[in-house]
Amino acid sequence: MPNTARTQRVRHYRIDSSDLVYAHAEARQYGLQLMGAYHSHPDAPVEPSQFDLHYAWPNFTYIVISLEEGEPLDVGAWLLNQESTGFVLDELRVY
Repeated sequence: MPNTARTQRVRHYRIDSSDLVYAHAEARQYGLQLMGAYHSHPDAPVEPSQFDLHYAWPNFTYIVISLEEGEPLDVGAWLLNQESTGFVLDELRVY
């Protein structure tokens, strides 16, 4: 999906809500469910940023990959908490 962040587009990535609605509809047509998205934090911790929090959606898993000098360092799966004030770390399982 296109990056709709208005500032610092190299460091910020934002998905427009209309694009997300479209992606959910497309997935449903094929009997699939959109459960989350992933992005990287170049030379930054794996914890979601304030930018991530500001644009987060409930019931959506955010997989964040921390990179150090371009190499993967850590990965985490995050869910917005019930108050929408922060994230909680979720279990990440790969099958």
